[in-house]
Amino acid sequence: MKLYCLDQAHVTPEARYALEHALHQIGFFFEWTKHPGELDSSRMLIAYGASDLSAVRAAVLRLPARFDLTALTPRPERWHTLEFDGLSLPLLDEPGSGDPTTFPFDLLANIFYHLTRLEEQPCRTPEQADASFADSILHRADQHRVPVVDHLIRYFERFVTEFARRRRIFLLKKTAFPQNESFGLALTHDVDQVRAFHPLKKEALKIGYYLGLQKRFTPQQMDQADRQYWIFDRLLKDYAAGDWKATFFFIARYTEQRHFRYRINSDRFRQLFRQLQAAGQEIGLHPSRFAFDHPDRYRKEKIRLEKFAAAKLTGMRHHYLRCLFPRIWAIAEELNLAYDASLIYNHRGGFRAGTAHPFVAFVPAKRKPLKTVAVPTAFFEKSLPNDGRDAVQNENYVLQLVQNVARVHGILTSLWHTNNIYRDEIAPGFWFRFLNHMKNQPAFKATLADHVRWFHQRRQLALLLFERSDSRIVVQLQLPPELDQFGLILPAERWRLQHVAPHCELTVLGDALLFSGCRGIRTLELIFSD
Repeated sequence: MKLYCLDQAHVTPEARYALEHALHQIGFFFEWTKHPGELDSSRMLIAYGASDLSAVRAAVLRLPARFDLTALTPRPERWHTLEFDGLSLPLLDEPGSGDPTTFPFDLLANIFYHLTRLEEQPCRTPEQADASFADSILHRADQHRVPVVDHLIRYFERFVTEFARRRRIFLLKKTAFPQNESFGLALTHDVDQVRAFHPLKKEALKIGYYLGLQKRFTPQQMDQADRQYWIFDRLLKDYAAGDWKATFFFIARYTEQRHFRYRINSDRFRQLFRQLQAAGQEIGLHPSRFAFDHPDRYRKEKIRLEKFAAAKLTGMRHHYLRCLFPRIWAIAEELNLAYDASLIYNHRGGFRAGTAHPFVAFVPAKRKPLKTVAVPTAFFEKSLPNDGRDAVQNENYVLQLVQNVARVHGILTSLWHTNNIYRDEIAPGFWFRFLNHMKNQPAFKATLADHVRWFHQRRQLALLLFERSDSRIVVQLQLPPELDQFGLILPAERWRLQHVAPHCELTVLGDALLFSGCRGIRTLELIFSD
């Protein structure tokens, strides 16, 4: 059955946002109710903050409200610790214990603090935000490579599951990924440089070589260097051989102060865009380095890239990661983009918002969630130890991040610049060793656009009906349009699935029911018997 969340005046937009994030991430079905008295004893009610529920028959689980979420300080003077699964997780409040009907800490305040990037709010420039890393609680607690928020939600899931088990409440849960994969994988590439030499500089060096004015670069060396930057034909062949899909972010502005990028209106780039789309790869926007200082550039660059790529863009990642949160998410929404993938540390791997899961962005100043989804990125080549130059350290570091993501069923979003994939200067050969390791991992491998599409479809999968008798359970689900695959996880009880209508393919894998071939079905009925 679904959970019920008590909707009262003291449940602020901030609290609603944080609780919905936790429940959606876990995969519980739920709805808000203003009438708890209508729920019988077989139902479970989550109540945030102080409420008199003595007359309510439903099983009530209380969530403490120890903080005003509209008045959280960006830099609390004191932090506490939760010991969980061998981890020491930083907490805003000291965890309580003993009462099995009350959650031991203010879950919603801790979620809200990290996801809104509250500790970065005092920063006035992207450079200040980068420099503030040393003051971050995740860094000071040495937990920046651990998705702390996701572990707090796991703790909450265990608490809710045990609460329901003791009361014999049957809670259905959605699988994290379509076929119950352990985690998600998103390969992304920022296309910053496509040549080693600007054409004018290259011609000048060639003339200088032939005139004997310079011997540092031969024409052959310059041509070879350029080929190591324009790697798309080779890369698409390698990706086709491994059935890899990736997201490529392109800059739509030719000049960035003294830097010259590339002309996306050229025949060469138009052909590249056609090749990428024919191969099932995604094209995204890479807003230019100083766009954050000149906001009018965002829309111009998006329109320009969409025109020459002949594609509707779904998301973006900022060049140089030079932006502030949550402002960049509001900009992405103004651009009608489904996601932003700029949430990444500039000089280290890890989880800048304490999560490996996509999440709906929230702007505290406006006190409302956005439509745009923030997608955390875990690492890129320059964020690895010693700027990615130590192969052994790279592999150990990244494999630890993979384990950390899989543990919380998150998405490992990786970034590798295209000009560094085949070159020997930075982590030679690492990218394809990484792919070789990931090839047989139980991961949902997709472009960022497809990950965000699944994020929304999973949230929209709704429980319409739940009827339980001594011998059977009837469940009706409402499926979102275009959903083809999804999974349900059953509580460890005696119930077995006996009937599915209309027909779709079904696989039973442990406690998971995996459905496929569901596209076009809007209502699905399941009957369980003992």
